[in-house]
Amino acid sequence: ATGNNDYEKACQRINELHILINEQRQILSMKENEQGNFRQLYDDERQTLFNDQSTLKQHEDTLRRKRGGIQQLKAAKQDRVTIYGRYTLAILKEIDRNAHRFKQIPIGPVGKHIRLVDRKWAIAVEQAIGNSMQGYLCSCRDDERVLLEILSRCVPAQEMDYRPNVTVMKYQSKVYQNLRLPPSSFTTILSMLQIDNPTVTCFLIDHARIEQRVLMDNYETARRIM
Repeated sequence: ATGNNDYEKACQRINELHILINEQRQILSMKENEQGNFRQLYDDERQTLFNDQSTLKQHEDTLRRKRGGIQQLKAAKQDRVTIYGRYTLAILKEIDRNAHRFKQIPIGPVGKHIRLVDRKWAIAVEQAIGNSMQGYLCSCRDDERVLLEILSRCVPAQEMDYRPNVTVMKYQSKVYQNLRLPPSSFTTILSMLQIDNPTVTCFLIDHARIEQRVLMDNYETARRIM
């Protein structure tokens, strides 16, 4: 009887151990699954972080390129306005700084608002309106006084030759109508200019008659027409 009891106890113990082993295997399997899930989550997060860093770098590169483009445009703009006089940048900065003192902001330099349509006429157009390119326009005498004050500060007294001219005229919202134009078969200075400000166009009509001055390819043609 004692032998049977020992055998039964041994069998029961073995069964308990099998149950315990199975439970431990289940727990181990669960842990392995959890570990696999955590590893996948870690890999996903790492990939997301990598993607975010790549996206951030792309945005930074794009921003850097745009900033570089802006700097190039600013430099190009500065280079362009300096052709209208060595003190042009200083004058424009002072106009901006004193904007509150003007009834209407001065327009200028005049040449900044003009583009030549065909470079072959560059010399002829320069001869016709070159003296006006560095000038400024004011809408009233009060604004002219403020601008002349700025010019006196920006341009040294010993370099008066570099001081641009100032013209007072009523600002225009559109170009003069009913102009006396030559036949459409003729090329005029006006037709060869792209002007982005109607007041500048009217100024050049008043002071240089650009709507009437005809451009000719050669002297013989011009003499025959004259």
